Amino acid sequence: ENAAFPILRQVVRNKPTNNRAKLAAYQYENYNKVEFDLNNITEDFKNRKLWKSFKFIFDYMDSSGTRPYLPIFMTETLSDVYYRQDPHAKREVIKGSRVSGIENESIVQFMGDMYQNVNIYENFISIFGKNFISPIADGGKGYYDYLLLDSNWVEHNWCYRISFKPSHKQELAFSGEMWVNDTTFAVRRIDASVPEGTNINFVQSFDVHQEYDMVRPEVYMLTRDELVADLNVIKDSGERNKNQVQGIFGRRTASYRDFVINQPKDDAFYAGANEVLVEKDPRSDSESYWLEHRHMELSKKEAAIYEMVDTLKKVP
Repeated sequence: ENAAFPILRQVVRNKPTNNRAKLAAYQYENYNKVEFDLNNITEDFKNRKLWKSFKFIFDYMDSSGTRPYLPIFMTETLSDVYYRQDPHAKREVIKGSRVSGIENESIVQFMGDMYQNVNIYENFISIFGKNFISPIADGGKGYYDYLLLDSNWVEHNWCYRISFKPSHKQELAFSGEMWVNDTTFAVRRIDASVPEGTNINFVQSFDVHQEYDMVRPEVYMLTRDELVADLNVIKDSGERNKNQVQGIFGRRTASYRDFVINQPKDDAFYAGANEVLVEKDPRSDSESYWLEHRHMELSKKEAAIYEMVDTLKKVP
């Protein structure tokens, strides 16, 4: 028997225990940052008259990846999220938000898509309107090839490292690997990608990285969530590149902490039609607010977006 199968059977058997949806109620603080970067930038694109007064923005390009890209938009949000299972209710209270960058229709169109809710404990995961089979779905062996690669420590947990890939081409399934705890059989970490050639409108590639931690005995919660999508959305109108599609990288990093488990609020708290409430701290437009409240430091590249936009605003 495939050495991964006995472990996967235990993962499926323990899903009701490890899935956060089992909880009567939970709440946490949520920090989100979303960034959009322009890629497929050609010399013809850079040399257009449009950019004559703004040539300095190309000094902020990042050439470390396979394709150079220019960060053009960033937003940070801090909120408190509340969930109750029965009767079902969810509420998010936005405490702070900050937006900086060059907005256009493509960014507005895909902003909501960057908040993909990837819960691997569900059998099907919706990505850009398509239902993908989870690598730990109840019948996952019918859709995936698995391989037990290794076992090692993930922080204070001994875990099994298992790779997975679609059994058949064009299957709506992921490729990647996950680390599974050897006693609770909860997923501790997972890296998953949509295989090349999968048919999703506008989406060239999609990658997700998630980390789960035990926040109290027998309660694992998602504590870090990273998504990267390569979106082909803008036709290049330049003479030399009429058929080239201008691409955008969408990147979202989320951090979750300060969990409160099984302490639901009273019914009045969840009343009302609005699932999202804005109670924004007026200080959240300032850098000092985010230095105090963001869950992780900005990278040099991310901080440079604010710097670039500040400079742009000074150009007539």
